[in-house]
Amino acid sequence: WSVKDLIAHLIGWDFTNLAAAKDIQAGKLPEFYAHYDKDWKNYNAELVAKYKRDDFEELLALARDSLGQLIAYLESVPAEAFEQDFGVRSERNYKVTIARLLQAELKDGREHLKQIQDFRENL
Repeated sequence: WSVKDLIAHLIGWDFTNLAAAKDIQAGKLPEFYAHYDKDWKNYNAELVAKYKRDDFEELLALARDSLGQLIAYLESVPAEAFEQDFGVRSERNYKVTIARLLQAELKDGREHLKQIQDFRENL
């Protein structure tokens, strides 16, 4: 992936997790689970195609917006709701919580930050 692909991917997951947090609080399995495959390969490709922009400044503005929307929503969520069991389970009976979604996003974000830093160092 290029740097633009990585940023588009992160934007897509910001919007995905924003919708997913709302779904979880409503007791519903987040819609993105319907797209599961190994490493979310096809869903990630859809996100990149949807959010990638040729203009880097436009892409960065969208990244700021997506993260800003996610953070603003999460700031409105009561602290106890992050770990709360709303009865949402994946097909594999995995308990789905807002905290677990955010932990996965953080892990993924750290991996992609490292990739971007390595890319920059190799310029």
